[in-house]
Amino acid sequence: MKSRLVFVAMLLWLMTSIAVAAYRAEPLVVDDRQDAVALGLHTDYLLDETGTLRLEEVMTRTDFRSGDEPALSFGFTQDTIWVRFQLQNRSEIPQTRILDVRYFLLDNVTLYAPATDGQIVALPSGRVHPQGFRPDLSRFFAFELQLPPATTQTYYLQ
Repeated sequence: MKSRLVFVAMLLWLMTSIAVAAYRAEPLVVDDRQDAVALGLHTDYLLDETGTLRLEEVMTRTDFRSGDEPALSFGFTQDTIWVRFQLQNRSEIPQTRILDVRYFLLDNVTLYAPATDGQIVALPSGRVHPQGFRPDLSRFFAFELQLPPATTQTYYLQ
């Protein structure tokens, strides 16, 4: 059974494994006993007022702030919001999780996930990308995350 990592409530305008910047938030340790987990307290976020930052630039920024609520909410904003989080699989078996972005009015959400070859792959979703992965035909946006055994993976959500 695939467990879900849930961004609960309004992840309004959430336009958010190689990183240079220091992490503030603790990685979320995943295990077989978890069902749904609010990810907000395990995230760092960055507000991009210009909307021009690219992933390569974001990865080197040191001005991320830590999420201080289980559900992140940024209100109405035209800023691009970047969210960074780490998932840690301490077990010796691969884990699969679903990242659930629970705000259905987002036009464009991109998850940047580590690939097996060490690169980072962009996974777009949102209203302008209706072909995105949506289990249970949910009106929310979901991404399937594959966690190899004994690893810590870093993700960025824009």
